[in-house]
Amino acid sequence: MTPVLVDYGRVQAPPDARVAAELAASKEEGGADILFVGRIVPSKRQHELVKALWAYRRLYDPAARLHLVGGTSSFAYLKALRGFANDLGLAGAVRITGDVSDAALAAYFAAADVYLSLSAHEGFGVPLVEAMAAGVPVVTRRAGAVPETVGPAALLLAGDDPSYVAAALRRAVTDAALRRLLIDAGRRRVAMLTPEVAAPLFVAAVAGVAGSARSAP
Repeated sequence: MTPVLVDYGRVQAPPDARVAAELAASKEEGGADILFVGRIVPSKRQHELVKALWAYRRLYDPAARLHLVGGTSSFAYLKALRGFANDLGLAGAVRITGDVSDAALAAYFAAADVYLSLSAHEGFGVPLVEAMAAGVPVVTRRAGAVPETVGPAALLLAGDDPSYVAAALRRAVTDAALRRLLIDAGRRRVAMLTPEVAAPLFVAAVAGVAGSARSAP
């Protein structure tokens, strides 16, 4: 895996004050804040995140919320996703934000209790690393390059059964020792993926590809 050259500091920048205030007001009502950042498209499987929220609220935390941050290139899927959340009685618990500014994104990461990803496949998952940079415990499905991206710094799930995912979320949210372990491991992982560290790996990978192309008959 070749890391992407990204400045992860944007999630630690001063948050958007209005968004931060809205999220703080929600927290006063209780309940965990679960976050996912990415395009609203079928391969990201936001519908599975909605199922997981339904199970989590039913089994552990009836006031929990899910924040889906990102734009879409599939408006049919977005419409279906909204309808699915409504059908499950989660219209007020699932927040679909659309594209947001870096300052608003920082506010969502600052308010999150856990970051959850159940994507069908992933390359290098930048939002996973951003979550770790922001000090948010990560729970994610073992898919594509995800294990290589997060290393030992996340709870890796072997499946996506809603009750199974909900149990993992519960541990990440309420087990203080596990949270500390994940947060500390996440920050160490981010330190290995900064542009300063990753740039030589990226250059070497590009050079290898270029060298292979030149040597091809």
